[in-house]
Amino acid sequence: MASINFLYRSQRDKANLVIRLLYRNLGKDYTIGADSKINVTKTYWEKHHNSSKLKDTDLISEQNRVNKLMNEINLFVLEKFEKTNIKFIDKDWLQLQINQYYNPDEYTDKGDKNPVYLTEYFDYYIELFINNSNTRKKLNTTKNKIIKYEDVIKNKISVKDVDIMFFNKFNNYLQGLNYNQNTIIVDFTNIKTICKYAKKTIKVNEDIFDWSLKKDKTAIIYLTLDELDSIAGLSDLPDYLDNVRDWLIISCFTGQRVSDFMQFNKSMITEQIDINGKKIKLIEFTQKKTNLNLPLALHPKVLEILEKRNGDFPRQISDVKYNKYIKLVGEKAELNDIIDGSKLDSELMRKVKKRYKKWELLTSHIGRRSFASNFYGKIPTPLIMSATGHSTEKSFLNYIGKSHTDRAMSLANYF
Repeated sequence: MASINFLYRSQRDKANLVIRLLYRNLGKDYTIGADSKINVTKTYWEKHHNSSKLKDTDLISEQNRVNKLMNEINLFVLEKFEKTNIKFIDKDWLQLQINQYYNPDEYTDKGDKNPVYLTEYFDYYIELFINNSNTRKKLNTTKNKIIKYEDVIKNKISVKDVDIMFFNKFNNYLQGLNYNQNTIIVDFTNIKTICKYAKKTIKVNEDIFDWSLKKDKTAIIYLTLDELDSIAGLSDLPDYLDNVRDWLIISCFTGQRVSDFMQFNKSMITEQIDINGKKIKLIEFTQKKTNLNLPLALHPKVLEILEKRNGDFPRQISDVKYNKYIKLVGEKAELNDIIDGSKLDSELMRKVKKRYKKWELLTSHIGRRSFASNFYGKIPTPLIMSATGHSTEKSFLNYIGKSHTDRAMSLANYF
């Protein structure tokens, strides 16, 4: 027996309801969720939706509208549930039913017919389940590599052909093209994801899920506090580099992604009084990737930039220009240490690992890495993680540019 309810999970004033499917199988309870397109206000949902004593005609009309939409989806999903083998029920299945409900013409044929070839399964999976543009791009990148490999071997690869022999041959092919080991791992992870979904309806080679490559350890590149002082001290910069230099300093002392800090503006700044009566300036924003609402104390280095700019943040620019210009700033700051790293080759259109001058390797990630690395051991790790948005200490420690010895020395400072 299955049941459905609806939840308002967003922090926003208006959002789509989340549909939640609850069912029991072999004595165990399961709960899975997916997004609906029933859009309501938070106030309506919390204060009026379940009321039986509404008098306002607009609220009564809204209640009728929402109930009608909920009932229609409820009937549609539960009918599909009864016709489906319960071992195939999961979050992807539920999202597919929601997609089919809202787009019946688009999904009728696809829902009844499974693809055969691996690249077709990539298209099938992406179209039905992936809304995030970055995830689509990554999956399509892997798919295009498979297409080129098929051209070389003059044969199309079906999902049933994906076995250990295929993995070994495809790995050798990618290594022969000098792809980075960690990039190859991403490709095989994507292939496993597709095959894992495919095995719900067709037989796949289970041994591929145990196949793995050892991750290539790469040096974590970050800007030290001395290097940041050198960058901050640069003079006679043209306006566009002065603008980027200030953004770079801000990123290294806030620990935010470029998609977040590049949206900063003075209207986000608030002032609070701490327990000692000291005024603290905070910036409050919602992280785009995590959708987490975050109040963040502004470091004195950031406040210096705001003072320099009469309370304003630097001028917003595109991610592409930011990544291009911070390299020029690094070059002017003479960040010329030769280090191992990966850099995008414009002709090959992929990253090539070799030795570069440090300024050549500067990208937008440098801000978060620098913040995390420079303040590790000086600020309690949970506080740093709350700023960077890392959910686990393991992922955080993999992100910082500190060796085991560095961490041990940081611990010694507390003894």
